[in-house]
Amino acid sequence: MSTEIDIDARNVRKVFGGNVVALDNINLQVERGSFFSLLGPSGCGKSTLLRLLSGLDEPTAGDISIRGQAVKDTPGHKRATNLVFQRLALFPQMTIAENVAFGPKAHKRGREDIRRIVDEKLELVGLAALANRHPHEISGGQQQRVAIARALANEPAVLLLDEPLSSLDQKLRVQMQRALKRIQKDSETTFIYVTHDQHEAFTMSDSIAVMNNGSIEQVGSPREVYNKPASRFVASFVGDTNVIENNELPRGTGMSNEQGAVAVKAEVIQIGGSLPAGLENRFAGTVTDVSFGGSRVSYRVGIDGGATIAVERPAISDFHAGVGENVEIGWPSDAVVELSR
Repeated sequence: MSTEIDIDARNVRKVFGGNVVALDNINLQVERGSFFSLLGPSGCGKSTLLRLLSGLDEPTAGDISIRGQAVKDTPGHKRATNLVFQRLALFPQMTIAENVAFGPKAHKRGREDIRRIVDEKLELVGLAALANRHPHEISGGQQQRVAIARALANEPAVLLLDEPLSSLDQKLRVQMQRALKRIQKDSETTFIYVTHDQHEAFTMSDSIAVMNNGSIEQVGSPREVYNKPASRFVASFVGDTNVIENNELPRGTGMSNEQGAVAVKAEVIQIGGSLPAGLENRFAGTVTDVSFGGSRVSYRVGIDGGATIAVERPAISDFHAGVGENVEIGWPSDAVVELSR
């Protein structure tokens, strides 16, 4: 059975002002009914790509198809997409139900059809009991869900979300991440979500595209991206990962590769006064920094050869070391990822 594709971008390029390359040779396919995240630092091009998909801007080169239909000459309001911005722009004078009904009314849907859509979408986001309230009478997280219900009321093939949780406090963000994942699965709508927050992307996504400097560095499941980074950038951006160059290791080590760099996650590294002799990749070092992070303690350990290695241990661990103490660190060979670029 072939996989159905909702978004197909081929060789997409976007140049601003004649020489500022925002996107370069983007090739991307998004499966129907999936939660897909564009992850990367500010300025990497993820929001620009979202604008091209929505029709708010047009590519300089390349082609974009939505559900098999080329949309090069299709304006945004006629595309099978809807966009949720960071700023929600709910209509303050309208009730929650009236906000959700706005799109179907604009598309001249029948009265009974509109009532069905509003009831269905408010039930989907868990706000049916608040239908007659106004935006200022509900919380920030509830306003986020109203914005999503309003976008889904137009029944788009693809819902585009541009960092909609960025203004919320951490606890509310976590709650909304769970809610968004549930809403996406229950609605069976394809979500494309822009974020610079890797935890957010890992929590919600079926697939992730990691972007850097206008290009896509890697596409894969959260587990694949986290455990098997495809490049130095992905390894350094995702998780607390050590990217270790050949010339930063003591001479004679057997863990280096022809490309000259490897990646090792901080949480897989053992640390102690001395480690078992059978552990591969054992190094003597000196603690250069200690940081307490609640459930975890982060160490920085300088080793012979010049590398400074990040190590993470549970705060409840029996081992503790201070700056200046001599320690041993090590990790098994299967924890090493060779980096090809």
